[in-house]
Amino acid sequence: MACTCGGELIRLNGTKPDCHAEIVFKKCLRCGSTCCAVLSIYGKAVSWDYQDHLVAQCWFNSLTLNRADELYRSVTALQSVLEVPPES
Repeated sequence: MACTCGGELIRLNGTKPDCHAEIVFKKCLRCGSTCCAVLSIYGKAVSWDYQDHLVAQCWFNSLTLNRADELYRSVTALQSVLEVPPES
């Protein structure tokens, strides 16, 4: 995959073990821009970046254990409500 500038994108990750969090994203070797970030807490994806909206990266940068737990609980509660139960 290539960046809009034509540079090569590489996959990188960062962790905050004290928050049980990991972020995976792509970074352009030419211009340094990042994209496609996914933030996971306790191994579950809880936030994603879309185009110029760096939501996952903002969450990751400001994450504390309390905020991580709150985000995880909120997202998993929403996911459980929105999941469609399998047909019998």
